[in-house]
Amino acid sequence: MVAIKVSGSMNSARHSRLTWRAAYAFLLFLSSISCAYVVQSSDDWIYTVEQGDNPWSITEKYLNGIQYWKKLIDLNGIDHPETIPVGTRLRIPLSWIRFVHSEAIVLDSHGAGVVIRGDGSNSIPLISPTRIVAGDRVEIPDGGSALLLFADGSRMHLSELSNWTVERLENMGSSGKVNTQSTLEKGQSEIEVKTRGTRFEINTPSANTAVRGTAFRVRVDNLRDELSRVEVTEGAVGVTGSGQTRQIASGQGTRVETGARPEQPTTLLAAPSITHPGDYSREEPLTLEWRAVADAAGYRVKIRRASEHQTFIVDETTPVAAFSVGGLDDGDYVVQIRAIDALGLEGFNARSDLELDAQPQPPVTISPRQGEVIYATASAFEWSIPVNADRFAFQLARDPKFEEIVIEESSLTQPTFATPGLEPGRYFWRVTSKSGDETGPSGPRRNFLLKAPIEAPNVATSGNREELILDWGTDELAASYRLQTATDTDFTSLLIDETVTTPQWRMKRPAKPLYFRVRAINEDGYEGAWSVPQELSPAPVSWFYMLIPIALYLLAL
Repeated sequence: MVAIKVSGSMNSARHSRLTWRAAYAFLLFLSSISCAYVVQSSDDWIYTVEQGDNPWSITEKYLNGIQYWKKLIDLNGIDHPETIPVGTRLRIPLSWIRFVHSEAIVLDSHGAGVVIRGDGSNSIPLISPTRIVAGDRVEIPDGGSALLLFADGSRMHLSELSNWTVERLENMGSSGKVNTQSTLEKGQSEIEVKTRGTRFEINTPSANTAVRGTAFRVRVDNLRDELSRVEVTEGAVGVTGSGQTRQIASGQGTRVETGARPEQPTTLLAAPSITHPGDYSREEPLTLEWRAVADAAGYRVKIRRASEHQTFIVDETTPVAAFSVGGLDDGDYVVQIRAIDALGLEGFNARSDLELDAQPQPPVTISPRQGEVIYATASAFEWSIPVNADRFAFQLARDPKFEEIVIEESSLTQPTFATPGLEPGRYFWRVTSKSGDETGPSGPRRNFLLKAPIEAPNVATSGNREELILDWGTDELAASYRLQTATDTDFTSLLIDETVTTPQWRMKRPAKPLYFRVRAINEDGYEGAWSVPQELSPAPVSWFYMLIPIALYLLAL
């Protein structure tokens, strides 16, 4: 055996072109007197030549020994090793590559996910900065998610109800590229392969995906484990099912069922156009709206904090082009929305950077009720107390834009406020919560109509022995009057209860004492206060009628 050790890069200034050619000629001579080396491998790494690459530098970075330099040239039919064109794709069997143990790091997690160690030692919480190694299994619960970072800068988002197991996790020599092989048993993964040449494979119960520098998604159907979906948004992915492979290009997706070849690629739906709320919102709950995408059967909405190291805290689907979510803290967020076609393939993301400034939340208004008509010269206001509010700002205006402010209080400590006398008319009011130095969004606008109250009638009585006339005068606010007579002052035993349109009522003189009251009714049907009850007495007895019993008594003597 003859071994040649060469230090440094063949492109280094320390090596002359003559040295390179001499070494290459010597290796060719050795190859002529030794047996030919034949590579038969279906599992190759495809390396794309970069500026400054040559067979020796590639061997030094990635392969198990200097002897693979010549093998690399022979396998790929390189005629001019000094000048390999940038972009040339070279086949390198995986068995030649020098693999070094690597790790992935949990950048962020949401929910109570766990890592089950491959050696069976224990199960630990899936939290930052937990390290994931070959053999580990990651389980994401309902409503959870996780963001993982690989040694080459690639990232993987795991969605809720995902189970992901790592079979291989290695650095490829000293290149900074990684070789990752894993299995997604259920759930969804979204991968961004950052480094060109990195080898990333994900198996599912029905498919195998292999990529070398791309952005793609793999999802196992949550109802049918035997159905997988793959969507490519950048680069290309080789998808294998039942031993047959299809190349899925950027902007395409496919489905794979167990025992079947991947379906023909389908063009992914375009990104929706987000129309609301723009880049700033004070809404709670937050409402998102976008233009419907043709052929969309639904949409996926994902929200995360603005930091690139944050995972998604909202991951939901909706059948319509709108979505609402509550309970988000104030801060900067990234919103992603994508359309879903009839096959369940998800399209390109629409992205919106959003600042949410919705805290502290405004209170719930209690009274006056929306649109209420109040017959008074003043009004009392009441509202709830949000848990994070310590003060309130109150505004009362004559217009819905609050340009004609009537009353404004900036630091009320109680959830009530009583106005002084107000002119009749329509008013608008709202309350804003405060907490320390923070002022929340204005509360919902409410309005009420203030009308002058109807006074209780003053009743005057006249008449004779046969008839009584009750007169209470005309009230300009009254459209009619309701009157009652009863045998008791509480008016529980009613004799008459009727409505009249004139401010006068005639009745026969009662044989026994009765009580009378009346109230005005306006055109809206509002009834004013009752008048003071009046006693209606029988007609008085004449003096000569009182003499009849005396006369009868005297005659009897």
